[in-house]
Amino acid sequence: MDSQEYKVSVYYSRMPFPLTPWVHCYVVTKFQDTINRYEVFHPLTINDHPGQYKGSIYKNVFRQRDGMKYYPTLKLDSLHRFIGKEYSTITGVVESQAHKLYQFINNGGLMKYPCAHKYDMIWGPNSNSFIQWVIDQVPDNGLHLPHSAWGKKYKHD
Repeated sequence: MDSQEYKVSVYYSRMPFPLTPWVHCYVVTKFQDTINRYEVFHPLTINDHPGQYKGSIYKNVFRQRDGMKYYPTLKLDSLHRFIGKEYSTITGVVESQAHKLYQFINNGGLMKYPCAHKYDMIWGPNSNSFIQWVIDQVPDNGLHLPHSAWGKKYKHD
């Protein structure tokens, strides 16, 4: 990747048992040596964490490839986790769709998320609803979520 390219990727991780048919998605941005990870967690999972961005939106809580835990737990350590996998990626230079989405994500656009203080794991809004909302902020960018991203079809107010 050229050092002047912007990169935005959708990653996913399997969910812990008994939710293993579904995935948890998050977005990773990269420009030069700066990598940031953004995602939504249920508020009871990690409340008042230093990586809290707004409501249930978190920034850089885990490393880029740290996935969900094998089993449900409230501890945040990086042990016993699935590996996060890159699913969909766009890259580009200034004024490209990748640059526009990168700018939106890293320059405060996430503060506009209408459901930052609402979370419903089953029906949405949830982690996948959030990532779909982020993708939708720059139309026709080519990013998409896996078919098993439960909640991606949630309609935001």
